[in-house]
Amino acid sequence: MPSEEPKNTSYIHIIQPQLLVWVLLTYSIGVGLVKHQGGTLDWVNILFGSLLGIFLIMMRSYLTAFFDHPTSPTSSLHPDDPRYAMLKGLDRQTILVIAMTLLTAGALDTVLLMVRHTLNLSAIFILGLAFLISFFAPTPPLQLDKRGYGEVGEAIIICNLIPAIGYLLNEPGLHVLLIMLTLPITLLYIALKIILALETYAFDRTHRVQSMVVRL
Repeated sequence: MPSEEPKNTSYIHIIQPQLLVWVLLTYSIGVGLVKHQGGTLDWVNILFGSLLGIFLIMMRSYLTAFFDHPTSPTSSLHPDDPRYAMLKGLDRQTILVIAMTLLTAGALDTVLLMVRHTLNLSAIFILGLAFLISFFAPTPPLQLDKRGYGEVGEAIIICNLIPAIGYLLNEPGLHVLLIMLTLPITLLYIALKIILALETYAFDRTHRVQSMVVRL
């Protein structure tokens, strides 16, 4: 029983709770802008939209763990990498099941928004773009995460697309003010990721890990 608790905790650690906090904070920018402009807020749509952003980020995290798992033929994790030991103790198929469950939950959430006649053409385009980046960043053959573009894709999703979804669920089209608000946050987010990546720069350089800092 004691061995099961750390394993379950490791499954939870894959989620990266700090990303969920970022999602909720940036999502509130889009919602807050609607309120600032005097628009009408539909709190049910706001709830479904926030869940959609959370499902996307969590799915991306679990797909990354699935393809980084030591038993995966596409894994390039070095045995000295801290994530190697954590993932090795987890069942790879369970990780895939969790990822597909989150994908299904996101699809169901989207259907509910469509039934409520909330999704306009702009929202569908933004949502589709967010899904494509979330899905193909960790998934072969693109695996943008392994090419040094994962941080950029993550910044675009969290700081640009998710606020846009929050805005478009309450308004028919994007506003230039939203871009003015989110673009500086995107640049700050990328700068933050670069600073955090400096801690593992020597390791990444030595083991030829194609992180954004190494590419720079």
